[in-house]
Amino acid sequence: MRRLTVIVGWIWIIGATVWAAQKPVQREIRNVIVAVQGDAIDILLQLQPLRKRSSAPSALPYEFQKDTERSVLTLTLQNVRSRVKRLPRWNPAIGLENIEITTRNPCQPTCTTDIRLTLAPPLEQWQYALEQKTMHLIVHLKRVRRRPPPPPLSEGEGWAGRGFFPEYRLGPGDLIEIQVFELPDFTTSVRIAPDGSISLVPIGRIFVAGKTVQELERELQARLARDYIQDPHVAVNIKEFQSQRYTVIGAVKNPGSFLLLGHKTVVTALAEAGGLISHTVGTAYLYRLNEKGQYERYEIDLRRLLYQGDLSEDIVLAPQDILLVPVASIQVYVYGAVRNPGIVEGQAPMTLLYALAAAGGFAERASLGGVRIVHPDGKVEKIDVGDILEGKKPDVPLRNGDIIYVPTSIF
Repeated sequence: MRRLTVIVGWIWIIGATVWAAQKPVQREIRNVIVAVQGDAIDILLQLQPLRKRSSAPSALPYEFQKDTERSVLTLTLQNVRSRVKRLPRWNPAIGLENIEITTRNPCQPTCTTDIRLTLAPPLEQWQYALEQKTMHLIVHLKRVRRRPPPPPLSEGEGWAGRGFFPEYRLGPGDLIEIQVFELPDFTTSVRIAPDGSISLVPIGRIFVAGKTVQELERELQARLARDYIQDPHVAVNIKEFQSQRYTVIGAVKNPGSFLLLGHKTVVTALAEAGGLISHTVGTAYLYRLNEKGQYERYEIDLRRLLYQGDLSEDIVLAPQDILLVPVASIQVYVYGAVRNPGIVEGQAPMTLLYALAAAGGFAERASLGGVRIVHPDGKVEKIDVGDILEGKKPDVPLRNGDIIYVPTSIF
């Protein structure tokens, strides 16, 4: 009987060992780290197995799911549970707006964990991948700037067909003149209706929106030749351009709506709007209508375009485009012998005298000759404000993040 008990015990131990070896190793997420480098974001998930195992753990089953409407990317991990008590802090301006980690209940026989990443919309601009290591996982995210679709071009437009000089396309509000040389009395001027059509006697109603002048001439010739005139000759002239326009707003000297004739790009649009009001430029935004009639936003790096001559940023404009150049802002810190120490915000360019005036001016016993500016790179600049006030030296331009200290005179 004792021998039988020992045998049964060994059988149970062997069976439990085999069962444990076949059961997937459960792992816990113990910590989360967010690292940013340029346009790339790495989310590191530190793992710890729940039980020891001699061999290396196998790769975790996972799945990515996208919710484009909410701009949420969900990573579902099998055989993993979360023990994260506190998420790290990061700047949402990088495009990662929120992280949510949830382990589903019940956690039997294995655990499933969802990691929801809320990203700056649209979700289509993000590339993502999962890298698995022995003791951690890395979610790689990278925002790739999208390019707007090119303006529509007609076939047989010569240089326009290659994208150099897109021809003007008719639209609602345009006033056109139509001449039929075989019928001098037929000459007429007509404005294109809001639905994009015109009405001609005896042809009837024709949809012309989106057509070039040459395309409309060919269509009118075909209709007249079919029913009324043998070998007609038709000429179409645009008397008023109204529909094909673009808009420039923001940090430009002359914002407004401009006529889209010929080859217009971001650079020519900025020039037509009088140029930038400040040399502090960064990112501009181009809004373009999609097939659903909704505006989509695209980023343009003005620094690369204007300072480095990168023509890949010089996008060709399309009708109804809106080019927004954000007004550059600057934030500095003023403390010491001023009446209202604290943060001073304003538009670039900002100067030292402006920041001091915004801080309420000098307090009693302020040392005008010992003002110091600590720049974000750690460099310290000593300024004699008295020389600036007397016109001996020019005012000092400030950078975003500068710290201004006004000492107190001991006399």
